[in-house]
Amino acid sequence: MSAYFLAVPACEAAHHSTAVGMVQAGLGVALLPPTCVDLNVDPRIRFRPLDGSTGNHRPQC
Repeated sequence: MSAYFLAVPACEAAHHSTAVGMVQAGLGVALLPPTCVDLNVDPRIRFRPLDGSTGNHRPQC
């Protein structure tokens, strides 16, 4: 099984908070810039870097 998948965009958000809200509602995933890591959001939402590094990215708990 491949580690890759084809993501087909179904929605587009103009604001980061809207994208996070759509994820909270269970509509899928969002690609956000690293500056969004510090948003106070639902503790069930996790931020993961796309490049596989650990960097300054951390889960919001």
